Amino acid sequence: MVGLVSAGFGLAVLVGWHTHNLALIQVRPGFATLPYNAALGFLFCGAGLLAAAWSRSWATLACGCLTSLVGLLTMIEYVFAVDLGIDQLLMNAYLTLGPPYAGRMSPNSAVCLLLAGGALLLLGIREFAQRPVILGLLGSLIVAVGLVAFTGYLTGITTAYDWGYLRPMAVHAAAAFVVLGAGIGSYAWRAGGAEAAGVPERLPALVGVCAVSATLLLYQALAVQQREHVEGLIQFALGDVHNEIQARVESRLLALVRTARRWEFRGRMSRAEFEFEARQNLAHDAGYQAIAWIDASFHTRWAVGPEGSETAPSSDLRLEGRRRAALEAARAQRQMALSRAVDLASGGKGFLAFVPVFRAGGFDGWLVGVVRIQSLLDTVLHDRVAPRYLIEVLDGEEEIYRRPAGVLAARWGRESAVSVSGVTWRVQIVPQQDVIAEEHSRLPESALLVGLSMAFLLVRAVHLGQVARMRADALARQTGILTSILQSMSDGVIVADRQGRFLLFNAAGQRMMGLASAEISPSERPPQHGLFLPDGATRIPADELPLARSIRGEAVNDVEMVVRNPSVGEDRWINASGRPLLDQKGDRQGGVVVFSDITERKRSEKALAEQAGQLQNAVRQLEAFSYSISHDLRSPLATIKGFSRALLEDHGPRLHAEARGYLESINGNADRMGKLIDHLLAFAMLGRKPLAASTVDMNELARLVFEELRLAAPDRRVESDLRPLPPAHGDSALIHQVFANLLSNAFKFTRGREPARIEVGGRTSGAGENVYYVKDNGVGFDKQFAGKLFGVFQRLHTVDEFEGTGVGLAHVQRIIQRHGGRVWAESKLNEGATFHFTLPAGEQRA
Repeated sequence: MVGLVSAGFGLAVLVGWHTHNLALIQVRPGFATLPYNAALGFLFCGAGLLAAAWSRSWATLACGCLTSLVGLLTMIEYVFAVDLGIDQLLMNAYLTLGPPYAGRMSPNSAVCLLLAGGALLLLGIREFAQRPVILGLLGSLIVAVGLVAFTGYLTGITTAYDWGYLRPMAVHAAAAFVVLGAGIGSYAWRAGGAEAAGVPERLPALVGVCAVSATLLLYQALAVQQREHVEGLIQFALGDVHNEIQARVESRLLALVRTARRWEFRGRMSRAEFEFEARQNLAHDAGYQAIAWIDASFHTRWAVGPEGSETAPSSDLRLEGRRRAALEAARAQRQMALSRAVDLASGGKGFLAFVPVFRAGGFDGWLVGVVRIQSLLDTVLHDRVAPRYLIEVLDGEEEIYRRPAGVLAARWGRESAVSVSGVTWRVQIVPQQDVIAEEHSRLPESALLVGLSMAFLLVRAVHLGQVARMRADALARQTGILTSILQSMSDGVIVADRQGRFLLFNAAGQRMMGLASAEISPSERPPQHGLFLPDGATRIPADELPLARSIRGEAVNDVEMVVRNPSVGEDRWINASGRPLLDQKGDRQGGVVVFSDITERKRSEKALAEQAGQLQNAVRQLEAFSYSISHDLRSPLATIKGFSRALLEDHGPRLHAEARGYLESINGNADRMGKLIDHLLAFAMLGRKPLAASTVDMNELARLVFEELRLAAPDRRVESDLRPLPPAHGDSALIHQVFANLLSNAFKFTRGREPARIEVGGRTSGAGENVYYVKDNGVGFDKQFAGKLFGVFQRLHTVDEFEGTGVGLAHVQRIIQRHGGRVWAESKLNEGATFHFTLPAGEQRA
């Protein structure tokens, strides 16, 4: 219906433009016209609403784009003060209220069309959760703008429909926008799924938005109207001051002009006549301080008055050029000219009036009047001219006159330019605070307060009308949702009153218990349900059940029970937690128990325990096997080593060199295998040995290891840099082994470096952890192999290059990990290596 009304209204106005039917374009003479583009916007809006009602999304989107485009382009024209040529593109605006902006719609109409176009775009796209809310807000805003404009026509508040005096909204456009906004809002209710028989759920909010927006717009209109009234009053006072200065100052200067005209008609005056005429002017015309005659050669010939010397060329050389320019201008224009403001010798500001004198014989010089500005303007701006206003007159940026006033309202000051005989003065006026206070009305604030109060009362009334139905619906929905949730839960839920009677027993709970036992009394539940303690043999007493304890007010957590009855088949484990059932006042009304089936978890725990036992047994057997194998390997190794050494000692001289080499190789490999067995035994035993943790002096450990290595290789030249190390918390013997393995590697892989350098350092990294490092300048390694360093038997160099078993770094890693730390390495090939490890921080010693 609203779509038909809007489209019909827009079409009727378009027809009115084409047929020159003024009644359709302008409701009555003097009212604003409805421009052609605005009528097109109404037509597009109506077509878009009809398309949305018929589910034609593409048509709705097209109409929304066209409507938004019309409103947006008009707003761009207003905001950026440009003419895009759209105002009279389709129709010559032969009927208009006058320039500017012929044929352009009002800015408030453009805003409404922009909002309506946005609503149509929302109607044309796929639905989303917030679409009804946004549509309702847009409709409410359109209604508010249209309603305020229509109210402005009824009450005569022009600023309600004429924003900034740009273009006013037409009265029939305002009524049409109210209908259009209401239609968009009603569509939002239907889109939100509101029941036809009830009040829409969002109605209070939409009514509130509409009422508050209308109130704010009306307040703004009243405030603007009041401000314009005050500005008009101040502008009137400024005009009064302007006219008085322009008319009366020039009339005072006419005395000098009349003297010049008499000079011209009668011939040159005698000095006595000149002085008599000058004294007459000085006596009757306030402001004159002196009158003089300057001849054509710029010499002062005659002067009358105490300030007559002001005209002398030698009085102020700085001003001489400006005075001479004024004299030349007066002569050239054959009329009076004024100089800019000058400082008078007697004090204060003044100006010089120059009137050229021409006779039949030619140019006869100038009559010059010296005028004191303060005296002149005090007479002109008497008390009846703009009373209670500060008045300032400025020549450029220089203040030449000031009439003070009381406490001023500075922000209301205004300024005007006054031209007097070719000189332009700036006149500024500022009203007193009491002038503004007298003209200030409380109507805008009162309208705002009343409007907001009425909006609140209106919203409250609509809201209260919904409360009862909404509460009933909410209760029904909550009950249904709660029932649905409880019945769909995989956990069992039991709710009982203070007497133990079941109020709720969901389906999952009945399946776990195997009984629909609403009629079973509390005392019969343990035997009927078959509830046993975790031992599976002891039946749980009725008063120790989680439900009974929660009814008594106890909080029950994670109680495990075994359910055994014919309905559940094999035994079932459940985990139950309970809480008292409290009302809104906190009084106990019963108990609630939630329980879950943990049978599969118990089975998994049992299986995991069995697997853990088997794994521990396998580890023990493996350790025993490795220990036995290591010991069993020692006997054949000792035999091999003994026989090879005996052969070398007893028959070495008779053996061939190659045979002796074979025996030496056998002897060396037997030694290496013996060391490997020792390392494997230590590695295997590491996991069985408990940590003897204490605070470890890392400086002392590192120093001892350095000394041991130097004693083992006295011919090596190694530079050691042992930096301060923070104490660690751990097993001193094992950490000694870490330093021994890392430093011996550093000694080994720096062989051939002259000099060899080894650095040991550490720092506290926070969070109770220290970081230590061992750095050397040895052969290093490729960083892509860093991950292989800490594996058993992993080597990056051959035995021929560097001796070793490949177990040392694995041993280091296992020791550090037992202490809860980390170990890693950094290196570049042939640039040395750095090994880092972390340990728990120990206590600092005094």
